[in-house]
Amino acid sequence: MQGARHKSPAAGEWGRVGKKQREENMAYIEPYILITISLFGVAYPILLQTVARLDDKYSSEHIVALFQREKKYKLFIGSLIASLVCIFIWSLNGWLNWSIFPVVAEILVVTAIIVLVCSFFCFVKKILIYHTTTKFISYLKKKDYKAPKNSQYLDAISDILLQFIRKKRPDTFQLCKFWTENKLQEENLPEQTYRDIWVILRCAVQYEQDDVIMAYWKVAHQYFKDYGEREKYMEFHYALGGYLLYKQRYHCIRELFEHLPSAPPEYVLLPNAIQDILSFYFKVWSLDTNEYAHIANLYSFPQESGWHAELVVRNAICSYTALLFLKQLLLNYKISGTSAIPPSLSLPEVQKEIRAWINALPSFKKLVNEHLENDNLMEIMKTITSLSFLFDKESARVHSLDFIENLELELKTLYERNTVELSPSGEKVKQFKDTIKKIIEEAIIKINQINNDADINDTDKYKTEEHLISKQEHILKDNFFEHSEIALPCFDTLLANLAKQGFRIKIANSFLDKKTKEISLPLKKILEAIDKLNINEQYVIVSFGLDLGKENYKNIPIYAFEGRFLLHNSLFILKKTDLPHISFQPVPDDIKEKYSLEKIAETHELYASVIDLNKAAPELLEECKTEFNKTEDELKKSALLNIFLNMEIKWKQELEILQIKQYTGRETSQANTLEEIIPF
Repeated sequence: MQGARHKSPAAGEWGRVGKKQREENMAYIEPYILITISLFGVAYPILLQTVARLDDKYSSEHIVALFQREKKYKLFIGSLIASLVCIFIWSLNGWLNWSIFPVVAEILVVTAIIVLVCSFFCFVKKILIYHTTTKFISYLKKKDYKAPKNSQYLDAISDILLQFIRKKRPDTFQLCKFWTENKLQEENLPEQTYRDIWVILRCAVQYEQDDVIMAYWKVAHQYFKDYGEREKYMEFHYALGGYLLYKQRYHCIRELFEHLPSAPPEYVLLPNAIQDILSFYFKVWSLDTNEYAHIANLYSFPQESGWHAELVVRNAICSYTALLFLKQLLLNYKISGTSAIPPSLSLPEVQKEIRAWINALPSFKKLVNEHLENDNLMEIMKTITSLSFLFDKESARVHSLDFIENLELELKTLYERNTVELSPSGEKVKQFKDTIKKIIEEAIIKINQINNDADINDTDKYKTEEHLISKQEHILKDNFFEHSEIALPCFDTLLANLAKQGFRIKIANSFLDKKTKEISLPLKKILEAIDKLNINEQYVIVSFGLDLGKENYKNIPIYAFEGRFLLHNSLFILKKTDLPHISFQPVPDDIKEKYSLEKIAETHELYASVIDLNKAAPELLEECKTEFNKTEDELKKSALLNIFLNMEIKWKQELEILQIKQYTGRETSQANTLEEIIPF
């Protein structure tokens, strides 16, 4: 027993040994814990406030987001969390007197806190870089050089550049130059790039930073000289010029006009021809086209919003095109010595575009006059090197107004000549004929419901009615030109609907002529009267404008058609075998030849034509003058539309047809009483 007592210390001894060990471990780890607590409780909140102040310093969400993506920022946050976790694990080991991993826990704590301290110093260094503007710009430039396709660094520089512009810092020019050079890297710039550049230049205009605009202009001049994305960048620079003019930044406009670094001088960011200027003006001016509907949203002006903003932007751009026209016209005059329309100016060929140019010229003339009356602007124009020895306000007025008036006269002459000489478009003529065919064939299908298709052999028992249905109308040929501005929306349906109405009236009148008995009854009595007639499914009911609300009545089919004149609100009752035989016969050859008719529906002998009256035979032209009471000059601008349909209706000689009219109280008498028509 005594030997056993010497083999192991007492329980109290073990407790004293464990407690002592824990105290030694605590003393060893305590400095590391204090470091962590200091960083977490004091330094970390202060540093987070410093990071938050980046937004105040640069007014940029891009820069704050960029900082939060920094590896050293993430490393510091991660190491701080790891240190706290390791300390927590180590604490559990001490409190619970675990006999496992005591050394491992201590190593984890020490390692995590050492990493935390190192990352803290790296974190502080990164913060100093971000808060020192010159160092931060250099840092961003290096990052952008290493990762040129990563736009986040250029976005950050963009926000700093905006701040420089607002504060009018002297180093703004160089920063703008660097930013522009790196922004204009792709051959085909995406729309977002134009938006980003617009934000910078718009701010420069607002804060009157002409050197920033020139920094962009010089870089862009070389870029667009090498690449050929002309249409988009011209649109952008028209908008820039419009905004400069809107803000009355005339000196800046002169600097842009003067920038000609190449020899011989070459305008890259400005249009080189009056043709380009006018074409762009007419497209932007016209509210009928959606081609430049986006321009107000893409290149917006500050303090302008809603529908009014679009008008302001469009007007500013149009005003700038008028100024470009004035500059280019004077240059052309200097070279050629004439203010007539340049031979290179090609006028539009489509009538709609010609009319749009004619309509837009008065506004263009007004804008040019406004520039000529603007003494401040004209004084600036005089200082442009290429115009200085030539420019004279009165001379500029004469040249510009002569040019516009000559152009207007030429356009009107061209438009009038085209209205006579141009033939109707083949596509529009086809559309007209296809529409006729569709409308008439649908009407014939409807009429065929009451067509007696039985073979008619004994012609002595039938009486034949022939009806040559023809509809003719003259219409301005403009309606048949492609992209016509004044085309009627119903140019292809009006005549077809009249023809449809024509043969329906013929059929309705034919029923009216063949009736043998008639009676007028109130609407609610009509079905009672049909009941008393004691008819069956061998009969049919044909209604003209009288809606019974049914497609059949006691197995007797009801065929309903629109009412026509005397047949409004009437119906006819007859045997199925007494229905008429309706067919369509060829149009006589002399009529086909006279009106150049083309058969457009094989099964129904439907004919149509569109005749250019400027090329019509004299006899036909004389006939149209009498028919339509128009002069020859008026008719030569028109086309004659023709529809012909030769319909044949055969009725039995002996038949009974009862007409029931809706009684409205206005009838003077009733043809028969109900008793007189029974039996039917």
